[in-house]
Amino acid sequence: MSRQFCYVCGKEPFKEGLCKDCFKEPEEKKKEEKVIEQCTRCGYYKDKMKWKYSETRLPGAKKFVCIFCNKRLSHYYETVIQLRGNFTPATARFTGKEIDRIGKKDRLSFYTVKDVRGGLDFKVGSKAATKTVVGFLRKKGAEVKTSYEQVTEIDGKPVNRSVFSVRFAQA
Repeated sequence: MSRQFCYVCGKEPFKEGLCKDCFKEPEEKKKEEKVIEQCTRCGYYKDKMKWKYSETRLPGAKKFVCIFCNKRLSHYYETVIQLRGNFTPATARFTGKEIDRIGKKDRLSFYTVKDVRGGLDFKVGSKAATKTVVGFLRKKGAEVKTSYEQVTEIDGKPVNRSVFSVRFAQA
């Protein structure tokens, strides 16, 4: 049984129980509601499902903190690179600079460094960036071992974090 009148205004129905005027309104509202959100931390904004960068504040843009900056601010990380053994300060600088270089394309490629007994721990936001850097370190003569630590469980399934132990042989 079809409706004999628009359930919003009472006119003759056109489609889905709405008259022509009421059926058009949601589409017109969507056009008007197009709001540009711009991250207050990094300046990126989302346009048609793509992140774009702007050095200046866009007029009328809604302020928010993007997911990438949110993860950085909350000390999020997917992997750990453990530098151990006889590595040089130049190797540590190379590791950080390489993660930064990759970060120009992969916005999750950020890191924090912690000085620990026996070496340095790089906590990296991007697993892909970590694999690239570890590959370079392997070419420089490092022995690499991968392990996993369980972070949490989702629906009874373990969620793991990758740990790359990068050891440079003693001279």
